[in-house]
Amino acid sequence: MLKKIFIFLLIFLISTNAVLAAQSATSQVQEQTNNANQNAAQVQNQQQTTAQAGTGDEEGEDDSESDVEEAEDVDEEEQDEEVISDETIEAQNRNRNQEQQSGEGKAKNTNQLREMIQVKKQELSEELQQMREEAKQNIYQHQNVVREAVHALLASEDLVGGIGQQVSAVAREFNNSVDKTIQAEEKIRNRHPILKWIIGGVKDAAEEINQEVEQNRNRIELLKQLQEQNWISSEVKAILVEQIQNMEEEQNRLEEMAQQELKTKGIVGWFLGLFK
Repeated sequence: MLKKIFIFLLIFLISTNAVLAAQSATSQVQEQTNNANQNAAQVQNQQQTTAQAGTGDEEGEDDSESDVEEAEDVDEEEQDEEVISDETIEAQNRNRNQEQQSGEGKAKNTNQLREMIQVKKQELSEELQQMREEAKQNIYQHQNVVREAVHALLASEDLVGGIGQQVSAVAREFNNSVDKTIQAEEKIRNRHPILKWIIGGVKDAAEEINQEVEQNRNRIELLKQLQEQNWISSEVKAILVEQIQNMEEEQNRLEEMAQQELKTKGIVGWFLGLFK
């Protein structure tokens, strides 16, 4: 037993030093990046100042002031376009969801439903391109499948007969669920590999995903039952069946990820297991 304890302490010390070294290296890289960005900004500002001064000498004081104002307006517009954070994208998405849930954006026919789904897919694709964090891109790329399906279900409310309001209610529940699973998956993906090797996976996030997956599967079964018990045109039904299948595949992915996370115990979990 003493030998096991000694081995564990040795591994723990080595792992702790590795984590500290990794964090230190990451901090240094970030600091160097920030310094490089600041230097580049200073050089750009100096170039702009020189250009503005030269324009003022050639065209006169009035023209110089006008050019400076125009340059400042252009700079502000460029900065507004560049500074598009992930939080801004998420806020825009929440606003779109609120518009959908308020009753806007309902399709009048099958062709319009297909067009609305395609437009939503394009919007989600553009959001991905604007995100700067690769990890967040990967998360949204998978979970956008559910967001697209939610949009399709809400848009089809007037095309599914008497079950339209029930379908929309289930879609809103899915919409709330996808927000939770995105946050939980971010917690899992953001844990440093070395830290995960030491203390294991993010258990609470994995358990939350499992809970949402179970509830979502119940919602999917309800959608299937509603379709079977009510008349829906074959074209609309085919569209909804495809969206439901996409949601099922995403639930399978989430469940597999959560189970793998729960199995990742780390060396601490391995050591504690020796006493069971």
